[in-house]
Amino acid sequence: YRTLFEYNPIETITVDHDARVTGYNLVKANSGDKVPEIGDIMYKDYAGKHNINMYNELMECMKSNISKEFPEQKYNGNVLYIRIAPFSKGAIIPALNITKQKQLQTQLQQAKKMDAISTLAGGIAHQFNNILSGITGNTELLQMEFVGNKKINKYSERLFGLTRRMT
Repeated sequence: YRTLFEYNPIETITVDHDARVTGYNLVKANSGDKVPEIGDIMYKDYAGKHNINMYNELMECMKSNISKEFPEQKYNGNVLYIRIAPFSKGAIIPALNITKQKQLQTQLQQAKKMDAISTLAGGIAHQFNNILSGITGNTELLQMEFVGNKKINKYSERLFGLTRRMT
């Protein structure tokens, strides 16, 4: 069991019933982040700057003996998925850094929005082109019908030129 804990690929910290850190795994030790000192009070002495009071959440989980998940906790510029799992001697707290996944998710949503906008713009351009085609066609018919009428030809030529520049 010790090997499973030490080599678990998710940063994990264990605490006693007083929320004092009793251990952490190798991934946490080698993460490059500040590691807790054994005896530090979790979410007070160590990792206390979350957007909710994680210390109270930890104590409540241990008191009720019910696990709780915190899917998107912001901490030191990262987004963490934290779980507090109480057991007979305290609690085990794995924290998975999901910052990159959240960034990719945001990029995917942005790409979907851009795709929707381009589809909408293409549809509008198509509809506008249909309207212009009707105007152009009718202008050409007008010119053919009134070949000798200089006034109508002048206005229809202006209209025809205008619609050509728009397409």
